[in-house]
Order: sequence, then structure tokens, then C-alpha cells
Amino acid sequence: MSCGDCLKAGLAAKENGCPMCLPPVLGIRDTSCSKWTADHREHGTPAGNDDFWLFGVFSGYNIYAPGTAKNPKELLPYYEEPNLIAYVNSKCHDSPEKSVIEIVVAFTNGIQRAKEEAAARIVHPKVRFAFHVLPSDLPTLHDLLKVFAEQEHLTFDYSVIKIPPEQERSEVFVSLVKADGVYIAFSNLKAEDHMIVECYPRGSGAHFDKIVESLETRIRVKWPDVRAEPE
Repeated sequence: MSCGDCLKAGLAAKENGCPMCLPPVLGIRDTSCSKWTADHREHGTPAGNDDFWLFGVFSGYNIYAPGTAKNPKELLPYYEEPNLIAYVNSKCHDSPEKSVIEIVVAFTNGIQRAKEEAAARIVHPKVRFAFHVLPSDLPTLHDLLKVFAEQEHLTFDYSVIKIPPEQERSEVFVSLVKADGVYIAFSNLKAEDHMIVECYPRGSGAHFDKIVESLETRIRVKWPDVRAEPE
């Protein structure tokens, strides 16, 4: 895979045979996650410098990324500055071997791909349901979805972000994707204990009904209050 292909796909440099080819970085010498985490543990001047650098990266992306200039907040759901910092904190904590620029590239490319897919083929979810889940049950939900994804051959991405300043409100974002079948998104943006699931056919939509029905059945075993959720 070429450098350009890797960056376009939002892949980390050491994954999937990608060469070490990250975009040129200006204004900060060390973009390692270990340095970022150490800076933010102290909450001093280095952390502030890191944060302002991060805001500059996203500001530049908002200006030059395709289709974002008119409405950058539509592209970046974590656009508010504290949430951007919380996102990078979480990812660096989970993957200390990565660099901040790797996380930014993967994030912006992922958001852009989702936006392009939404514009091309998604207007409303075909299936939308919700259920009540306590914050203490989030690890159980993670394990259930991870096993389900493995069994159904879906790609699985799970993020939990503590919203500052109190660091008490957890926002959960989950995606389950099959290239020629289904895109399923979980989020609790409405309320911390209110999980909304939106299911979209993808490509030919092969096995969409079977996958969604199976997922809903498994969730209902643990959380029986599953119900349709109006838009």
C-alpha cells in the first residue's frame, strides 16, 4: 500500500503493511502519545501548547477538507475544544504506541468517509431502536457487541469519552460495519443511560434484516426494554 493510500484510508502507519508516512507536522517536535499523556497529566504549559496545536490542526482541516467549509461542526461531532482534547486523551491512553497525528488522521478520515457515505446513500435509518443501559453496564455492552461483531464478521469500533470538566458524563460511540451489508451506530448523546441504535443497509444490503434481528435479540436478553425509537 502506498503512503497516499494509507493516509486516505485513515490507517495507522504500522498496520496493514503501510509504510511510515504521516503528514508533515509543524509547530510541535514530539507528537507521540506518551508525550501527550505525560503533558496532560501535569496540566501545565506543555499541555496548553499541545492543545493549541491540536486546535490548529483541526482548524486547518475544517478550512481545506472537502465540503467542510460551510458547516465544519457537521463534520466534527467533537468540535468543541474540551471534547477534542478528551477524545485524544482517550485514544492516547488506549494506544500509547501511536502518535497524536496518527489519531487525528484516522479520526478526520473516518468522519469524512462517514459524511460522504451519509450524503450518498443514507437519509434515514431503516431500523432505529433504543434501550436503557446503566453506565456500570457499559463493559457488558462492549463485550456483547465485540463478540457479535466477530461472529457476524463486522468491523467493530468502540469509544467512551468522559466529557469535561466534571469527567462524569460518558459519551459512547459504537459502529458495527459490513462492507456489503449493514452499518449500525450506537450512541447515548440524548442521555447517558439512553442508548440509541440506528441501522442502515450498506451496499447491496445483503443479510441486513438477519443481522439486525439477531443483534436486537441479543441485546433484549440483557436489556429487555428494547423499543422503537422515533427520529
